[in-house]
Amino acid sequence: MKGSIRLRFALIISLFSLLSISADKNPLSREDYRRERELFAKASYTSVQISYGETLEDIALRYNTSSLSQEEYIRRLRELNDLLGNELRPGCYLSVIVFPEGE
Repeated sequence: MKGSIRLRFALIISLFSLLSISADKNPLSREDYRRERELFAKASYTSVQISYGETLEDIALRYNTSSLSQEEYIRRLRELNDLLGNELRPGCYLSVIVFPEGE
């Protein structure tokens, strides 16, 4: 009996955990999601060579001409380039997102 109560409790906790994780994945409203999708449909991608001392923040300041926050743009750069942290190696290439002027 105690085992079945523990099992039910564990299943309920697991279900709540899954629901909260899936809710955190896409906190955008439908309208924000649509705007973001349109914005990225107009974007192009290019590669830039990293200079000594250059950071993701420097690259975001140079290439993020969109309505995205700097933090969101940097998150997208990390995702696009499979980066886990902020470390960039001079001489390496990084793919960046380029938005049309005025977007």
